[in-house]
Amino acid sequence: MKQKIIQLAVENIKKIRALLVKPDGTVFLIGGRNAQGKSAVLDAIEYALRGKDAIPGEPIRHGENSGRIVLETDRLLVTRTFTKTNSYLKVKYKDGTPITGGPQGVLDALYGDTIDPVAFLRMKPHEQAAQLAVVAGIDLENMASRRQVHYDQRTDINRDLKATKARVRLDINPDDLVEPVDVTGLSLALKARMDHNRDVEDTRAKFKLARKAVEIAEHELRGANGVLAALTIAAEGATVLDIKEIETQLHGADETNRRVALVKEQHRIRADIEEMETQVEHLNEFMADIDTERDEAIASADLPVSGLTVDEQMVRFNGVPFDQCSSSERIKVSTALALAANPELPVVLIRDGSLLDTDSRATVAQMAEKAGAQVFMERVLELGESADLIIEDGSPVT
Repeated sequence: MKQKIIQLAVENIKKIRALLVKPDGTVFLIGGRNAQGKSAVLDAIEYALRGKDAIPGEPIRHGENSGRIVLETDRLLVTRTFTKTNSYLKVKYKDGTPITGGPQGVLDALYGDTIDPVAFLRMKPHEQAAQLAVVAGIDLENMASRRQVHYDQRTDINRDLKATKARVRLDINPDDLVEPVDVTGLSLALKARMDHNRDVEDTRAKFKLARKAVEIAEHELRGANGVLAALTIAAEGATVLDIKEIETQLHGADETNRRVALVKEQHRIRADIEEMETQVEHLNEFMADIDTERDEAIASADLPVSGLTVDEQMVRFNGVPFDQCSSSERIKVSTALALAANPELPVVLIRDGSLLDTDSRATVAQMAEKAGAQVFMERVLELGESADLIIEDGSPVT
C-alpha cells in the first residue's frame, strides 16, 4: 500500500527555525529567495527518512544546541532528534504494529535511494548510469571492479608480451639447434696430442744425438749400436698426430656455443610469448563473460521506462545517448526514475526547480499524479507567483 507524507514538523535544522506543514495535492511547492532555507525543507525529509547516510556533520541550525524533525506518513510516525554530538531516531506504526528490524531498517525498506529529476539531468553520463543501475538493482560497480582487475592483468601481460616479442631474433631459426662444442674436452685432447708430439720430437732429438755420438765415439760403437737400433725402431714407428683439426674446432668453438645459446634463448622467448598470449586470451574470455553478465542483467532489469538501457559509461534512451535526447524526453525519463525509486513511499524531492520550464514542471506534475506520488519542489518564485510554502530567513511566511 502506497503511503504519503501527511505532516512535517521541523525545528532548528540548517536554516529553518520552525515550521509545520501538511502537504496536500501532488506537488508541494516551496518558494522564496535564494539562501532563505527552501532546500532545508527537502533536506529535513531526507534526514528523517534516510538517516546517517544523508545527515551532514552539523545539521543543527547555527547557534542552536538541538534540532528535531517529526515526519508523519499514513502509517508511520518518525521522530529524529539531534544534539551537538549525536542523533536519535524513533519510529512507530500508528496502528501499534511492532517494529521489527530496527527503526532505520523500517525506513530503509520504505524509502531508500532517491533520485532528484533535476539533479539527474545535471549529472555526468557515468553518474547517471550509476544512479540508474542502483534503481534497477544492477551492481554495475561490482562488475566494473571485477572487469578492471582482469583488464589491469591483461595490460601488464601485454606490456611484457610486447617487450618479449621485441627480443625475437628473425635471423635465428630455433630449429637450427646444434650441439655445443666441448671446449674442455677438445683442449684436453689437444694437450694430449701436443704432449705426444713433444715426446716424438724428443725421441728424434735423442736419435740425432745418438747418431752423432756414434760418429764421434767409434770406440763405443758396439754399445751405441744397440741404443741406435732401439731408437731407430721407435723413431721410424712413431706417427705425428694432426693437431690442426682440433685447433680449427677450438677456433670456432666460441661462435658455435654463442649461437647455441642464442637458439636456446629464442626457444625460451617463443615459449614465454605463447604462454602470455594464452593468458591474454583467458583474460579476454573472463572480461567477455562479465560483459555478458552485465548485458543480461541490464536486459532482464525491470527499468521504469521502455527503451532505457545502461552500462557503466552512460544511459541511453531508444539507443540514443541520454544527453542527446530532447528536453521533453529527458524530463520524462528522469521523473519516471524518481517515481520508481521508492514505490511504497513515492516521494520525489526536486531541488533547483527553477531550472525546469513551465512545460517540464507540468510534465512532472502529470506523471506524479498518475503514479499517486508526492513531489516536494523548491525554487525561486517568479513575480506574482504563489507557493504552498514560502520560506524567508528560515521561517514560513504567512
